[in-house]
Amino acid sequence: ANILAEILEITIEKMKDEMDETFRVYTRYAMRNKLPREVHIRFTKKIIKTQILQATRDKTLKYKEKEITVLKQIPRRIRDIRREYSFLTKELLKRGINYRWLIPEGLLFTWQEQRHRIDTLDKAELFMMEYFRGREEEARSKDQEIIDLREKKMIQLSEKEEGAVGGAPREQREVRSTRATNPTYKV
Repeated sequence: ANILAEILEITIEKMKDEMDETFRVYTRYAMRNKLPREVHIRFTKKIIKTQILQATRDKTLKYKEKEITVLKQIPRRIRDIRREYSFLTKELLKRGINYRWLIPEGLLFTWQEQRHRIDTLDKAELFMMEYFRGREEEARSKDQEIIDLREKKMIQLSEKEEGAVGGAPREQREVRSTRATNPTYKV
C-alpha cells in the first residue's frame, strides 16, 4: 500500500481504503524460477487500477532495490479466445501494424487508412484471405507473367540469331513455363 500510495501521490490510508483484497499466490512460474510469491490486489474502483497501470508504465516500482513488475490480469477464458486470433496478430505484428484487443473478443486496427473491427474468427479468416494472402498470390502471378515474357523474348532472340546465320528457320514452338503454378480460388 505504501509503494502504490507513493506512486499515485495519495495518503496511505486512502490507498488502503481503495484496496479491496490483497493476497499472495504461489504460481508454477514462481516455483520453477525460485521467485517470491506473486501479490494479487483487487481494488474497489477500476479508476485506481487504471491509474496504477498508467503510472507504472512511465516509472518502475522498486522495493528494497528490486524492481516490481505490475501486470494486468486477463481472465483465462479471454486469453483462450485471444489465442485463436494468433494467426492474424502474428501477421499484423510482422507487418508493423498496431492493434488493440476488444473485450470480450476481437481486434481493432487500421489497415491502408481504414479502420477494421474484427470480432469473429470468420471475419479474421476472410480478412487474411482477402488482404494478405490475396496480395501475395497476385504478386506471385505477376512475377510468373514477367518470367514467361522474358522466356518468350529469349527464345525469339535465339531463333532470329539462328535465322540470320543462314540456318533454316526453326519451327515455332509453344513456350511453356517449367514452374508449377498454383491456382487460387476466392471464396
